[in-house]
Amino acid sequence: MATKKNGRRGNQEGTITHREDGRWEARMSLSNGKRKSFYGITKEEVTKKMRKAQQDVDAGLSIVSEKQTVGTYLKSWIEVKQHRIDASTLQRYEYYMRPIIEELGQVVLAKLTPYHIQHLHSSLLTKGWTTGTVGHAHGMFHAALKQAVRLGLVQRNVTDMVDPPKREEHEMKVLDGEQIRVLLNTVRDTWFEGVFYVVLSTGLRAGEVFALQWQDIDFAARRMQVRRGWQRTSKKTFLTLPKTSHGRRSIALSQTAIDALMRQQERLKQARVEVGDKWDTTHDLVFPGRTGKCYAYYAVSKKLLLPLLKRAGLPIVRFHDLRHTFATMLIGKGVNIKVVSEMLGHANIGITLSTYAHVLPHMQDSAAQVVDGVIGDVF
Repeated sequence: MATKKNGRRGNQEGTITHREDGRWEARMSLSNGKRKSFYGITKEEVTKKMRKAQQDVDAGLSIVSEKQTVGTYLKSWIEVKQHRIDASTLQRYEYYMRPIIEELGQVVLAKLTPYHIQHLHSSLLTKGWTTGTVGHAHGMFHAALKQAVRLGLVQRNVTDMVDPPKREEHEMKVLDGEQIRVLLNTVRDTWFEGVFYVVLSTGLRAGEVFALQWQDIDFAARRMQVRRGWQRTSKKTFLTLPKTSHGRRSIALSQTAIDALMRQQERLKQARVEVGDKWDTTHDLVFPGRTGKCYAYYAVSKKLLLPLLKRAGLPIVRFHDLRHTFATMLIGKGVNIKVVSEMLGHANIGITLSTYAHVLPHMQDSAAQVVDGVIGDVF
């Protein structure tokens, strides 16, 4: 059968032809002077693909050839994304995409199958990736392929057809009251004493507590402002704003925390004198390293907390578990869950309820005692 040409459909709308193999083909011109083809079983199908692609071009999204491989497409996808995300997020994209490109980069994008996704999961797990990390890679790959579907480069998102490996839940470990006292006694008068008092009094994340600046502390108002956090890439560590408005928050300070912060002020004054001109004044950090620079917050569990726990004979917990300890302590004492959620900087109260659901049933006992105290003498 001879190829039928329907001619140009209007200004910049491209052409549609019926091919000898029975398929329809739509062709449009791109801004770089090249032509882009779309194929389908019906004329309506290719028309829809071409119009959608034109919309994406108008929106500034890149279009790659249907002959492109998974590797070239993913690299193109990241190039578009890099103008809309910060450096740390870009680093995370590249980290997850790198092994995907290594495993599937040579596969033609249009020929990607669910089997390829299964093989990818298996390969990453064999290399030592955790199920959670593989799940993150799967989710990012899904987002990239979702865009490929929108661009008409593939007919389906094959990641929809394969479930990521079931995530292994990390067991939350918290310290009880006596263990907290032992830990604080162990760190007393050490360089990072104040870090532990503040985290156990406010529930700050590691990146937040080590990013505190003295301008964030209002001793008169007894409050602390959380305005920034450290972010790390393979090349540098830098300060960034919290990702959500809830992350920017004001936290009331206990007298215990205030006393620890005052001791920290005196400790740094003495250190400045000893270090002299070598002291780094760039950020005026509350909890810097010994020369005023940013401490390696990302390794705080291994480098700082673990030796202290071993010395004190305490259970091994992560630094992030001190945040959980703070939240569990407050909820267990009956503090309103919404207040706890705000102090933690959770995006919504549902996250707090889900994370600390194990503590809530015990609060019903306290509620029952309150009822008895109010109406117990009526009968």
